[in-house]
Amino acid sequence: MPHVYKQGDRYQLPFDPKRCKASVFGEIQSNQCRRRSKEDGWCGQHHPDAIEARDLERARKEDEKDERRTRVVVNHGLRAATVEQLREELTRRKKV
Repeated sequence: MPHVYKQGDRYQLPFDPKRCKASVFGEIQSNQCRRRSKEDGWCGQHHPDAIEARDLERARKEDEKDERRTRVVVNHGLRAATVEQLREELTRRKKV
């Protein structure tokens, strides 16, 4: 959930209800997001539903990467094996 902008001192601009209510951090202090508010006072980037959708998409892509890493297919004597299967076979061969 993004931070809601609050005027911290007299140097900051007052809260503008026409703009997104998210607080964005600049070089020295935080400011109110400059985008127009669309839904529930949030812009498209800072709306909690949009953030949740981005997080879910990022997690899905990470899961796909992990899936591809574990599905590494290696030509192993005319058969394909995952990394885990190869490790098990190597440890079995070392014991023999």
